Amino acid sequence: MTLPTTLRFSFKEPSKLDNVQIVNRPSGNGSVATMKATITFEDGTTQEFAGGDFDTRQSVYTLPVDESNKDKLVTNVNITPLAAAGTAAGDNPSNRMLTLREINFNYITGVDEVTGVRLGDNATSIYVGDLAPVTATVLPDTIDFPYFTVTSSDDSIASVTQAQSGDDVLNFVRGNAPGIVTITVASVLDSTKSASYELMVNEGVDVSALQAALHDAAVYSRYTYTEESYAALADAVQVGTELLASDEYTATDIAAATGDIRNAIDALVVKPLNEANLINTSADTDVTVIDATSEAGFEGNAKENVLDYDNGTLWHSDYLHSAGLPQSLTFDLGDTYDLTDVTFLPRQSNGKTDVLEVNAYVATNGDSEGLTRSKAQDDDGYTLLGTYTFEGGDGVSRAIFRRASFAPTAARYVRFEVTKDVNPTAASLSEIRFYGTKHEEPASVVKDDLQVLVDKITDENLVESDYTADSWTPFENALADAQRLLDTDDATQAEVDAATTALQAARDELIEDVAPPVENPDKSALQGLISKVSNLSAAGKPDDVVTEYRAALTNALAVLANGDATQVQINDAHTRLSTAASNLVAAPVEVDKSDLQPLIDVASNMSTEGMPADLVTEFQDALENAKAALADDDATEDEVNAAFVRLQKVMNEILLAGGGTDNGDGTNGGNGDNGGYDNGGGSHGGAGNKGDTNNGGKKPGVPNTGDATSLPLIIGIVVVGIAAVGAGIGLRLRNSRTPGKDSRHLKS
Repeated sequence: MTLPTTLRFSFKEPSKLDNVQIVNRPSGNGSVATMKATITFEDGTTQEFAGGDFDTRQSVYTLPVDESNKDKLVTNVNITPLAAAGTAAGDNPSNRMLTLREINFNYITGVDEVTGVRLGDNATSIYVGDLAPVTATVLPDTIDFPYFTVTSSDDSIASVTQAQSGDDVLNFVRGNAPGIVTITVASVLDSTKSASYELMVNEGVDVSALQAALHDAAVYSRYTYTEESYAALADAVQVGTELLASDEYTATDIAAATGDIRNAIDALVVKPLNEANLINTSADTDVTVIDATSEAGFEGNAKENVLDYDNGTLWHSDYLHSAGLPQSLTFDLGDTYDLTDVTFLPRQSNGKTDVLEVNAYVATNGDSEGLTRSKAQDDDGYTLLGTYTFEGGDGVSRAIFRRASFAPTAARYVRFEVTKDVNPTAASLSEIRFYGTKHEEPASVVKDDLQVLVDKITDENLVESDYTADSWTPFENALADAQRLLDTDDATQAEVDAATTALQAARDELIEDVAPPVENPDKSALQGLISKVSNLSAAGKPDDVVTEYRAALTNALAVLANGDATQVQINDAHTRLSTAASNLVAAPVEVDKSDLQPLIDVASNMSTEGMPADLVTEFQDALENAKAALADDDATEDEVNAAFVRLQKVMNEILLAGGGTDNGDGTNGGNGDNGGYDNGGGSHGGAGNKGDTNNGGKKPGVPNTGDATSLPLIIGIVVVGIAAVGAGIGLRLRNSRTPGKDSRHLKS
């Protein structure tokens, strides 16, 4: 080859061109140094390209069609490399080589006109730090250039970033700061064709993924999986639940807890089969097949073959007269068992059927069910244990029994229903096995309280959106556990009692979402929120929570009154007040224990010498109960009050039991000297014995005068006790001092 030389391109069909690109070799032998070109149009006119950039080496030589020629059809393109790098052997060694990488003819003929942009299902609310995809379709769907750009109205609130995925460019929006932005998607071909949506960036952390993981985890039963693998899931669920309840978490914390739950679910291991619990241990057991929806008996493929312990025989549904799925077999186990597993072996011959999905149903023959053999063949009375899917078809071993495992369930009759098969018109099985232990009726379990509680909660028609997510999730799980125990015959009394307590606690701890967030609230929404939360009680709530609530309320009122308030200010005011009000409602009430400690101090110094044994026992129990309530950080106001009244009452009874005996004369008892007490003057008989003037006589139930507790306090208790015992009620005692006076004020 010798340069210059011309490369001639003739179009089979004249077409409109946007440009022609000649991709040069960057350097080395054959790299073009100079060139020229000509584009010829159908009307005979041409457009020449020479000089300028064409006289120097370019990585890409571009031949753009002028605007005046855009509507013309091109018939020919001639490209003439004039000089190139490299030296050949022999005579005339220069310009003897040519190397080009690509020649691209970029057409504009047939390009559709852009009619619009259709937005995808894009998130309209994210949290600071979140990354959300932006999807859209340039219309029409058949357009050859479907690319678009994404822009944000304020990058400081939300910015757009891109990532390459193969030949595609993916667009994402990242939350940078709280606020609202407009995200605009525009066609690259025609930027006037666009679509927009508003995106709110929220302060805080998105916990929806963790809530979903907790919800999904609740369906897995501890009966089905190994203790170790299920314990890992239970631990992950506990950590996730406690994390949500703490209100102290980051996005990283939520992601980690969510991942731990998902990983624990994936790592669940089904318990190994206990071969000792095999029920049909041979072909000659009490297990029988009592029904088949159909069978190909004309080929010898009867239902009884699945129990014959011969892998070479099989049951096949009737594919000639009753083709289709589902098809099922019904078995009588001969007795009631706590069934845990059903395994089956697919047909061993190379047939067209292989089971992919089954439903396992069971029924019992107990009087409470009223089932008979004939009724067991009907739909009534059967309980679905689960739907189980399997791999099948080519490449999957047929030599291994496949397993459906579930919680121990009382069953005598089992319906094994094939719902999916590689052959959609028929089903077959070679062998089937049942595992379980003889069923023993458990001790009667009383579920009345649990049923009443579940019915009461059901009648309340509680709505998830009315409560905070952190309080709803444990409530939802507790209700699901309660309903599961009500529906099973295998629950123990301990499980039922624990579920009742847990459900009541979860119901009591539901926190009303008094101020749910509102997307883009206007002033009427802010006014409504203020009206709703302005009268919330702050009594007994922590000071910092109350302070923030009042500040948020003041700020909201100021924004409401500001005629020039911006949307961002309204959003911030609404969000702040909503959060503060919710925190106020959720905050625990600080329990007042100030009266309980003094009463315990008095009781701890009381003597029970000479008191009846049952009264002493009650006193000791009441004192320990009061100490426990004082030490319990979770004790409620009612529990503290009850502990106070119980201890005060028994203290009064001890004091009253320490009255005088009938061994003195006169209507008045003797007066003790120096703090001494008479043993009591009776209304009949002689004078009472005088107390010791040195040590002071001890009246049963009264502290020594040298004790730390003051005598006026004891006298106050005696007076209160007499009134309380007489009236049959308990009164709480509260100490109060005023200058120059020691008084005791009582409140109920």
